[in-house]
Amino acid sequence: MSYLNLPRLVFTGDFQADVNTVNNDVRHYYNPAFTEDNWMQEESGHGGWWNPDGGSIFRLVNCSVKQACYPDGSQANDSEKDPIIGKNVSGPLNASSAKIVDLDPQFQFTSQLWGLKLCIYDNENEVLLSGTVEPSGFKDLQFRQFKDVINGQALGASWTSIISDVQWGENANKSKILSELKRQWEKTKLLSCQLVSFGYYKEIGSERFSLGRLLGSIGPYLEGEPKQYPQARRIIGIGGQFQYSNSLYDEDSSMLTIDIGGSIPLSTPLGETDMEGELCIGVAKVDRLREVLSGSDKKDKISVNKIVKIGEIPYYKTDWILQTAGISDFKVSHEAREYIDSKQLVLFTNVKEDPESYQVLACETKDGLSIRADDNVRRIDAKSSGSVDFQFKVRTYQWGKKLAGGKISFKPCEPNHMPLVDSNTCITPEVPKGIDPDSGQVIEPCTCWPKETILLNGELSPEIISDDNGEATVTVSVFDPKNPRGYIDGQIFLIGYTLENLPKEQQYTFFGNCLMDGLIMHVRNAFEEIKEPEWSDISEIMTQYRNLYPLMTKNILDLGNPKEIVQRQKIMLYAFTRDIHDPTYMPVSRDLSEGKRKTIVNWLKTGMKGADDLHSMPTAYNKASIPHLIEGVSPTSQPLNTRTKDNLFSSE
Repeated sequence: MSYLNLPRLVFTGDFQADVNTVNNDVRHYYNPAFTEDNWMQEESGHGGWWNPDGGSIFRLVNCSVKQACYPDGSQANDSEKDPIIGKNVSGPLNASSAKIVDLDPQFQFTSQLWGLKLCIYDNENEVLLSGTVEPSGFKDLQFRQFKDVINGQALGASWTSIISDVQWGENANKSKILSELKRQWEKTKLLSCQLVSFGYYKEIGSERFSLGRLLGSIGPYLEGEPKQYPQARRIIGIGGQFQYSNSLYDEDSSMLTIDIGGSIPLSTPLGETDMEGELCIGVAKVDRLREVLSGSDKKDKISVNKIVKIGEIPYYKTDWILQTAGISDFKVSHEAREYIDSKQLVLFTNVKEDPESYQVLACETKDGLSIRADDNVRRIDAKSSGSVDFQFKVRTYQWGKKLAGGKISFKPCEPNHMPLVDSNTCITPEVPKGIDPDSGQVIEPCTCWPKETILLNGELSPEIISDDNGEATVTVSVFDPKNPRGYIDGQIFLIGYTLENLPKEQQYTFFGNCLMDGLIMHVRNAFEEIKEPEWSDISEIMTQYRNLYPLMTKNILDLGNPKEIVQRQKIMLYAFTRDIHDPTYMPVSRDLSEGKRKTIVNWLKTGMKGADDLHSMPTAYNKASIPHLIEGVSPTSQPLNTRTKDNLFSSE
């Protein structure tokens, strides 16, 4: 069961992601070279990039319930049919906003939401439904806008997760859809959800700066199902558009659900599309449709008698995507049921000049194969000796059902950022030291090395077979990387996996070679907790955070100045001792190892030794007092008040 199943509740609106962009550049982590130029707001991506004073907050803006889909396939789109329609969806009132967090400046393709709570309110701000969304990284990061990208960001992505700590208000039973969801929730005390983002504005000076569109879906969750992706049939685009879509076929109800909310090409960042003609979902009558198309002179064209049409997606209706989140349900005909268990699902459109042909826009993976994994983004604290071991599970599918006996191959990604000696040889990676004398720039580290840091079942590249439930579990052993990136903690490792007979182009990748469904890890350097630390033991750590978060430095306290920290000891202890899922947890980036975090806490608790020692203030702090803006841009370009200390600390 997942957000695609019935019953399903849909809400849409905007989101605000006031991301901090100073820490987008790995070179900014090199303390000796950090200057006030790295706090400058610039469109070019230099300096502090386009939002250096961001607070990393994420919140829902003007979101409301748009649609209720019931178990029998019926729907409600107005409050007369279900009073939940039109109700406000946001976070808790008078509480800190959730945070949006990259794994690392050298891997920003799997941003996660931490501390996100979803609440549905009635007209009197009484909570009807509330719950906590488990952190999950980007899924299906893909291009959405192909022209006139006035917002500065053509990409969109989704987060798929579960909702825990669910609470139901006294009036929840007045809504039919909430009653249906509650009945399903009783089985596991969990719900599932999907959040789709697109149309994000990063253009400086825009009225929608830091805002984007959000599509939300809430459905049931059953025990044993994946939590961070739907057990869906994967439909992959042909020709660059409709890159990744999810579809679900329920045999019992003969209902097919297709989700194109995260894949339909857009002509504007607000959700409009300039597509023309019909947009239909169907099932092929032939095997291996992509191979049939590639062997044809017409490439993406196919005879109408080789596809069984299941239904038409009414994308052309006004605000369709904002009313439905791009999800459509269809009753499957008897003819289509003859093929749907063993043939590919197809997105297609009509061909005006050739009524005997369809143009194929996307189709299911070869032989309906797919491989995916839960909890594939990990933050791991290495030990000074021995390994940290954990279990990692992948699942194999065919036609949306569990596939037993799937052959899975694992392979670590190659080190990157290495200068070429010739076309076939790379220089051995080294720990970066200081400034490149030729370019005058800070030397960027190389990722994904040393390879031997990560072993799976004791090997670098094992092969395993999925069991009768389509599951394969490997033991991951993580060793101390021994500071291979020098001035930034730990290392990034990507372990790709593939399913036999599933072509590479049909696996979830980004920019063609970045495996997004792999095991993605930030392995932190081994660091033993210091029980009674001096300021000198933590000064480099604190100075780095001070440099990277000018919002705090300018408005709250300078983390590189121990005297200021002494004055704020209580609030610092509060922030550094929160649960990691708490939105007020420090550091917001979730990139601090436990050994270092405990050492900072120990310093705060044991007298803050060395706080009175002389220390030099960095140039950046002395010179910067207000956010730097490009010439002619108003400092009040953001529509919402996000630049306050309340976004960082809520207890003071």
